[in-house]
Amino acid sequence: MAAIRLDDFLDDFRTEALEHVRILDAQLLILERDPANLQPVQTMFASAHTIKGGAAMLELDRVRLLAHAMEDLLDELRGGRRRVDGNVADLLFQAIDRLRELVTSSVPGKSGPDSTTARLVE
Repeated sequence: MAAIRLDDFLDDFRTEALEHVRILDAQLLILERDPANLQPVQTMFASAHTIKGGAAMLELDRVRLLAHAMEDLLDELRGGRRRVDGNVADLLFQAIDRLRELVTSSVPGKSGPDSTTARLVE
């Protein structure tokens, strides 16, 4: 019986997380065209939540922190405490791009938030 390696889990996480990043990107395009339709926000929230959970299990702190910050912003949108505008859309597109980079290059270990995460929580 072959031993399970951390790299195997990381590979599986990257595959799944990159699919969720694709979903985030596609749903944000829909939301940008129709800001009154909050269904894309629900879908995006679920994807960010899934990425956050996987990242937490693998101790991918930067990925976890960014996904959590995105989740918080999306929660504000779906709760009506913030509205979708050009600035929010731009910030989410930047966060999605950064999330893609972090997922692709992720290595377990403790690290703090990066500048994209900081902008999301401002």
